[in-house]
Amino acid sequence: PTGTAVAGPQGEILRYVWNSAGKWLAQWNSSKVFADQTSGSINASTAARYDWNITLSSLATGTWSIIRHVAAQNVLLLSKGTFGGPRAPGTGVDIAAISLKPNSIGQVLWSKYYPVAPNNVTRKIIAVDAEAGTFVCQDKETLQLTGFSLTDGSQVWSLVPDDASWDTMRSVSLNAYGKLYVSGFDGIVHCYDMKTGN
Repeated sequence: PTGTAVAGPQGEILRYVWNSAGKWLAQWNSSKVFADQTSGSINASTAARYDWNITLSSLATGTWSIIRHVAAQNVLLLSKGTFGGPRAPGTGVDIAAISLKPNSIGQVLWSKYYPVAPNNVTRKIIAVDAEAGTFVCQDKETLQLTGFSLTDGSQVWSLVPDDASWDTMRSVSLNAYGKLYVSGFDGIVHCYDMKTGN
């Protein structure tokens, strides 16, 4: 099925499928495709291949999309709108945090509106980390990094890297174990604590 794929706790592929019109979210699980040893073809899209399917009735109306950075078995972020930028003026973005924890799957933890990024910069979410409890945005033109709480969506830190004047090209980032790793045109890998920005 279509959706956003992440690695599960046992190495399986979990795919989160979102239907904005019906406001339902489902978790497809690759380990349920080959439950029995068979030959021939297998329909990987049947209901038996899903762990769960839940309606998010408390989510505000509108066209929401999954933000591709998902913390499996913890939290998923949905967005509606854009942060804006020089090539795509926007009106701001709503972000909602959805629980993926076994005892609260599908619960809307919080929903918050974020205005268009200032100074006509292109802002995007580059990382979500449940261990650090934050998600991080980067402003493309200035390379500013801003951390927001996964608990309530509030801003917890912001910084402009020391080498921002050298890295005029878009940087590449990955996150793991509560850290954000960023590398740009200068060829140096920088590591930031996602909880504090240090």
